[in-house]
Formats: sequence, structure tokens, C-alpha cells
Amino acid sequence: MFVLLDAVFRMKLLGRSDLRSRWTYTRQGVHKVLKWRDCPRPYLSADRGRLAAWLESDIEVFERGHPELLDEDAKRNKSRQRSRSDPSTALRGTISNSLYLGVRDLTDRWTYTYQGVRRVILWSDFPDPAFVFNQGRAQVWHIGDIEPFETAHKELINRGIKAAKQRWYARHLMDDF
Repeated sequence: MFVLLDAVFRMKLLGRSDLRSRWTYTRQGVHKVLKWRDCPRPYLSADRGRLAAWLESDIEVFERGHPELLDEDAKRNKSRQRSRSDPSTALRGTISNSLYLGVRDLTDRWTYTYQGVRRVILWSDFPDPAFVFNQGRAQVWHIGDIEPFETAHKELINRGIKAAKQRWYARHLMDDF
């Protein structure tokens, strides 16, 4: 059991911006590469598919078969050949992995706006993210960590409780003035 957990925590995830800096491609160039037929599927996807992360080991295997990703000379030779990817290789659809939630998934799940969810994330008892990628800008939480937090804070999922809490704060803030 401990060996398995140790292997999970040693995984390195790469997001789109990580791939962009790794390959020195533009955002659009990375998007095109991710459509290639032999490109590995994301290890996880969150925020309605907007956040995707690949295992570094999968990307390294993919790079071995495509030297143009890392070598400028091979990239120039490839562009001279003008080989286009087959249109049937379009991105195979978004993987919906319901075990992981991003910020936008939390806004869908709770009765909060994006900014409201960002404030909730700052609460002291909010769980730590399961993964952080895209050079630290993207955070993803495991649903098993979020559900107990929701149980402790019913106002996240119940509009009535949220409204009552807002009224209580409004009354007590008015008392302070």
C-alpha cells in the first residue's frame, strides 16, 4: 500500500503551459500537437475539460517518437515537408474524470461565483490540492477531500442555508456600525 502511494505522489504532471515551455511551441502549436493520433491522452481533466494534465513519463515516451518537439533542426525539417496531420486525428474529446475537481467544477457544484470559490479556497480548513500543474497556476482537488469539506460547510451546496448565513452576517455587521 505504501509503495503504491509513494509512486502516486512521485508522479509529475504537465499541463498545456508546461508543454508549451518544454517544446518552445506557441499555444496553438501545442494544441495542434495534442490532436495527433499518437499523442497520449491526458491523465486527468477538470474544469469541464479546460484543465488537462499529462504524466511526464507519457510525454517523454511521446517525445522519443517525435524529435521535432525538442530539436529545432528536426522542427524545421518537419515544417519543410509540410506534412499535415490527418483531420480524423482531432482531439478525441474531453475526458471527464469525476474524481478530480477544478475551480470551475466547484462553481458548478456549489452556489458560488468563480470569485466566491476563490475566497473559499483561502479558508483555513479547505483541503490542499491533489495536484498542481501548469507552472503552479492550475489546482485540482480530489472529490474525496471536497465531500467532507462540503459536509462541514452546508452553505456551499444549499442556497437556503447560504441565504440565512448572509442575513446573519449582514445583521451583525450592521450592529458594528
